[in-house]
Amino acid sequence: MHAILHNVYIRATSNRVFEAMTTPAEINQWWTLESGGKPVLHSKYRFYFSPAYDWKAEVTQVTDLTSIEWKMTIADSDWTGTSFGFTLVTQADMVRVEFYHKDWKTTNEHDRMISYCWAMHLNLLKRYLEKEEIVPYNERIFI
Repeated sequence: MHAILHNVYIRATSNRVFEAMTTPAEINQWWTLESGGKPVLHSKYRFYFSPAYDWKAEVTQVTDLTSIEWKMTIADSDWTGTSFGFTLVTQADMVRVEFYHKDWKTTNEHDRMISYCWAMHLNLLKRYLEKEEIVPYNERIFI
């Protein structure tokens, strides 16, 4: 199976990065329109982008403010069954976010596009944490 992998370096504390990547109000600042959930094992998350993209996931792994993984349970056919998450590695005054989105059934146009979109959203996360910049949701479409 295919995986999307990205690393991004963010000048912030590990705790702050974890919070921004797992707290619904903060996820909404750089990725979703609305989200819900808690970074607790087996917790259910909602990732809402529009009525046609009202997706659900379950937390399948979580480690004390350093890593988390979600498995998509309701999404489009390419995303359902995939898992995504990250591990945080502190390096001096920054954090390396080791992001992955794995278990793609095939390599196709969609996962190539999603790889690009993840890179752009991770950059929005970086801008949000380092510069307190929030890009309005309707300006976050990269395709």
